[in-house]
Amino acid sequence: MKGTFITNYRENFVDLLNVDLPRLVPAELWVKLDKYRNNIAGLKRFLARNYKVKVVHQTILLYFLISGEFDHLENRITVFIDSSPDLTDAQWRAFKFELIITIMHEYVHYMQWTFHEDQFETVLLHKETPNEELQEQRDYYAAWDEIQAYAHCIYMEMKDRNGHKSVADMLQHPTSYYSPTLRHIKSLFDGFDYPIRYLYREVLRWEKRYDRFNNA
Repeated sequence: MKGTFITNYRENFVDLLNVDLPRLVPAELWVKLDKYRNNIAGLKRFLARNYKVKVVHQTILLYFLISGEFDHLENRITVFIDSSPDLTDAQWRAFKFELIITIMHEYVHYMQWTFHEDQFETVLLHKETPNEELQEQRDYYAAWDEIQAYAHCIYMEMKDRNGHKSVADMLQHPTSYYSPTLRHIKSLFDGFDYPIRYLYREVLRWEKRYDRFNNA
């Protein structure tokens, strides 16, 4: 069931990142979001007040889309939500999962800007393509900051499929432990191009970070 891993994630993510951001305990946020299931105005106020996250919303007829942005010049996190007012229970769980890992993704960007400003937006070498739209996507997903942040999304997606199995094992069988983020990014590159190898490494590094954090 979607969200199983998050509902058991009771640590403060900010402590793992060691940054000056509002407390973010995924299991707590998961429960609190239910209060705003049909109240987008309330959700906007709640996230702005408690997580310093600005929400930009528009209504669509079916399902939902969620994306985020960290503006390092304004030091601001924005989450863009396109959603239907009539999500099923299963869709609502999926919505909460995507919203939480998107906020965590942007928190990672904040950490990167805080500690690695010199590497922020550095683009790793990768194979080029004459397809301009595909090349633009490759350039985006080959950026060091995005690789590390999306690696965390992949970690969360895989652990949500099987919280008891190591990500190192799951990466050996990615089709069995489905990560939509990993599948999408891999589809944009030729085979195991360098950004994909680096992405795998960063997923494993997140697992090591969590292991050290949980055993400290």
